[in-house]
Amino acid sequence: MHRTDARVKCVACVCCVLLIVTTPATAVLSFTGYALILLALLAVSRVPILHIVRRTLAVMPFVLLIAACLPFIKRGEVMWSVAWGGWTLAVTRDGLRLFWGVFVKSSLSIFCVALLTATTRFDCLLRGMESLRCPRLVVMLLSFLYRYAFLFSDDLMRMLRAKRSRSFRPARSEARILAGMLGMLFVRSYERAERVYLAMCSRGFDGTIVTPGRPALGAADLALSGGVIACFAAARLAGGIW
Repeated sequence: MHRTDARVKCVACVCCVLLIVTTPATAVLSFTGYALILLALLAVSRVPILHIVRRTLAVMPFVLLIAACLPFIKRGEVMWSVAWGGWTLAVTRDGLRLFWGVFVKSSLSIFCVALLTATTRFDCLLRGMESLRCPRLVVMLLSFLYRYAFLFSDDLMRMLRAKRSRSFRPARSEARILAGMLGMLFVRSYERAERVYLAMCSRGFDGTIVTPGRPALGAADLALSGGVIACFAAARLAGGIW
């Protein structure tokens, strides 16, 4: 899986995510099949499961924050309600089904993307996206984000270390200090971006990222991606078309 061409892995990941999100929320058999296939791929890739779980859990709070209101706003059969002042909160059966669908689909989709990024070098992933005619601006932004996110993180760590070394006791104006640190981090990032842009222009940068030649697709690459898509399609049909 690590040696498979990034292009076929990107196509397979997109197809699998599309099959997951188009599955009805009541198709428990399909979701079980998806989970088993992903676990089998995880075992074959030899990626530590805790690594994938941490990446998945890092995104899930945002999903749950958005989906938390679904059981209350979806109309249908009321299963539980509570009155508070002049408001009545009611949890409906259709709302819970919708919440379950969003939760399980998001979890499996994020798992797919996390497995893709864990088995593909980032430069190979960007090269594959560029070969698949992904917008050049998106590829360029992802490339710069990956390159300089570590510098921004290092700047933030140095600022926090300097703050701790100068603070003998917790300050009451902690929020004001953090706001000032974030402002200074933005100024430093902006100035670094200007310097990098001027350096690239002085070296003849015209908006095109030059990447090494991509290798030819092999039969093993196509067989692996086709087999994964076929397994997901079979699990999708096992839960019904609609």
